[in-house]
Amino acid sequence: QRLKNDLLCSYDRTSRPVKNSANQTIVRFTFYPVLIDLDDDASIMRIHTWLQLFWTDEFLIWEPEDYENTKYIYLEGSEIWLPDLIDFNRHVDADDLQLEMNTAVVFYNGKVVLSFLTQFSAHCKIDVRYWPNDRHTCGSIIGSETYLGHKLGLAITNKSLNFTFYKGSRKWKLESATLIKKFTTFKTNYTF
Repeated sequence: QRLKNDLLCSYDRTSRPVKNSANQTIVRFTFYPVLIDLDDDASIMRIHTWLQLFWTDEFLIWEPEDYENTKYIYLEGSEIWLPDLIDFNRHVDADDLQLEMNTAVVFYNGKVVLSFLTQFSAHCKIDVRYWPNDRHTCGSIIGSETYLGHKLGLAITNKSLNFTFYKGSRKWKLESATLIKKFTTFKTNYTF
C-alpha cells in the first residue's frame, strides 16, 4: 500500500508518461484472436481478441529494495496514464476499448503491461461470385484518437497474428492474417 501511495501521490494520469515532453511514448501491442465473426450482409468482420499493450511510464519507477523487494504492482487502468487507442472502424453502437476498466501490471523499471479482451471491427470487400469458395479481404484501423505520431508511436510486436486462443469457425476458413503498420500524416493548422 505504501508503494502505491508513493507512486500515485502526485501522479497526473492525464499527462503522457515522459519526463521530457519532446520524447515519444512508444506503445507496443500484440493480438491474440479468440473469435472472428463475419457479417456478410453488413460487410463487417468482428474480431474478438486478447490485446496486450506494453509501454514505459517514467513516473512509475521505484527501487525494489525500498519496498520489501517488490518488483511489480497491480494498478487499475483508471489510476494511470493509458494510450488513447481507438478502433476507427467501430460502429456507432460499439463500445470503445475501455482500457480504464482493466488492471495493469507495473514493474519497478516503469514497464507497464495491460492485457484485456476486446473487440475490433473490420470492413470487408465481399465478393460472392465464387460462393461457396468466395474470399473476403478485411481491414481494421487502430490508432491514437488525439496524439500525433511524434508524441505517441505504435509498434506491432508480431507481424502475424498469434492464434493460440483462436476458436475457429464452422462456416468459413481463415487463410491468412497480417498486421501492417502504416503512417498517415495530416497537415495541422492550429491558427484560430
